[in-house]
Amino acid sequence: MGKTAPNDRRQNGIKQIYLVLIIAVIVIFIWLTVVISQTSGLPSVSPEVSVNQFQHGWYYESGGEKHAIEEFPAQFSYKGEEAVLYNVLPETKEGQSLMFPNDYQSVQVYVGGICIYDYGFENQPPLGSLLGNIKCFVPMKAEYGGEEISIHLKMDYWGEKAGIKSIYLDNTSNLILQMLKSQAGLVLCLILMLLFCVALFACFVWARYKKIIEESGVFLNLGLFVFLSAVWIWTDSSLSQLVFKSSIAVCVTSFFSFMLLPVPMIGFVEKICAGKTRMFRGFQLMCLLNCAVQSVFYAVGIADYPQMLPVTHLLLAAMIVFIICYLVYDVRNHASYYAKGMLVAIGTLTLFSLAALLSFYVSRRLDNSLFFRMGFLLFILILGYMSVKMLLSYHEVRTQAAVYQKLAYTDLMTQVNNRSSFEEFIDGLNTEARREKNLTFIMLDLNGLKQTNDKYGHKAGDRLLQSAAGCIKAAFEEAGTIYRIGGDEFFVAVTREDVNVAERLSYMDEKIAEYNRRHPEDSFCLSIARGTASEKEYPDCSIDGLWKKADENMYREKAACHSSR
Repeated sequence: MGKTAPNDRRQNGIKQIYLVLIIAVIVIFIWLTVVISQTSGLPSVSPEVSVNQFQHGWYYESGGEKHAIEEFPAQFSYKGEEAVLYNVLPETKEGQSLMFPNDYQSVQVYVGGICIYDYGFENQPPLGSLLGNIKCFVPMKAEYGGEEISIHLKMDYWGEKAGIKSIYLDNTSNLILQMLKSQAGLVLCLILMLLFCVALFACFVWARYKKIIEESGVFLNLGLFVFLSAVWIWTDSSLSQLVFKSSIAVCVTSFFSFMLLPVPMIGFVEKICAGKTRMFRGFQLMCLLNCAVQSVFYAVGIADYPQMLPVTHLLLAAMIVFIICYLVYDVRNHASYYAKGMLVAIGTLTLFSLAALLSFYVSRRLDNSLFFRMGFLLFILILGYMSVKMLLSYHEVRTQAAVYQKLAYTDLMTQVNNRSSFEEFIDGLNTEARREKNLTFIMLDLNGLKQTNDKYGHKAGDRLLQSAAGCIKAAFEEAGTIYRIGGDEFFVAVTREDVNVAERLSYMDEKIAEYNRRHPEDSFCLSIARGTASEKEYPDCSIDGLWKKADENMYREKAACHSSR
């Protein structure tokens, strides 16, 4: 024992080093590819899609004075009902659009004093003031060139502040193509997440099919978390408006998925932790209650989702702190491997989030959101690896348990069911409520086993037993259940009405005769006495009484056989 423990620790240490090296290689590869692709001085091999920015000459009025907008993104305060940006349109053509991102603001666009676009001013949303996070596409006409354009903005949340990140003026197709190209990394991330989600749900179905009920919940919770994450990321991006017409429905879906994200994640952590606490269910109920209350407030016009977002953020922060503390507790008190893995996953996501934040301040050329997406994918992959390992470990334990159970109920000499299995079978028949009377019991006794053991040795007796079992199995293995219940006694239970017991016994006798012909060198002759009893013959007998009748008939035939010699 003292020698194996250091070996086990050495093996675990090697495994941990191996895992750390794999993670390090993946991180280095991602870092190299991202930095090289984003900062290389070589020309791009992908086709360029350039769009015309319309960001010069804009100004707004405040306090009777004009204030030029020097750069975008631009945010400014206003007094009154709305903020208004002014400019003069350059030459415009049919098929062009003015495009700018809009975050929850009411928008009107005027050209030459005529309103050509209205989003949220006159056309009010059906519930509350929620307008969503979209890109506004304002169609242009040739006659608009040289006219004054004004963009009217109104923010219903966070005081009298308005803002625009950027403004473009180009062909609508170019603007859409540029939008798709800028979101290519997001699309790839979503595809990977959905594929992983399908794999997790497939594992859940397989686990349920194999009746691995408890561990199947790990895959269900993680699959739901990945699915909700993909829905949130998709609906929170500008790509969703290319598919769905209602931006408000998309926005509501985004908030719903974001508020429900903690529910399956808490369920996942609860499944992998060795210790259990009611706090898990408490946080799940709070998240569901938060979603329900905010939805009611939004429906009756008390507040919109963005206004109530701090509540969700506080709840998420409390949940994350609780999860980390409980995982540390689980590692210290239960040495939980899966709690350690969860902490590694959280640490990985945190590191990539810090890298995204650092890249934002170091170089604006880098796509800082790419680091977060990569970290999130690694976070999900680590959790998926843990889930698969948990399932395989449980399946291995269950398989070993099934093997041990089979060994516990199997007679090693003859490879049929043993006495313990027989007694459990009889107890089950005695306790269950049975309607059909279709049982037939067959008692079988191997003739001459004691004499063979005494005269030729136990090896010869063992061979005699195995030969008898082979003949019995050839006749009844597909028709009933075979048990060895004593040294030389076998028992067969037939529960099917379509089985002709007499024919099966005749076939067994043929196999016995065939064995004796093929083994003339054996000093013994294989012979089996038998007795049968069926519920049709003895309808008033109990299970024990039926077994006794079969045993009596067997001994009656055995006695007749001895007297005829």
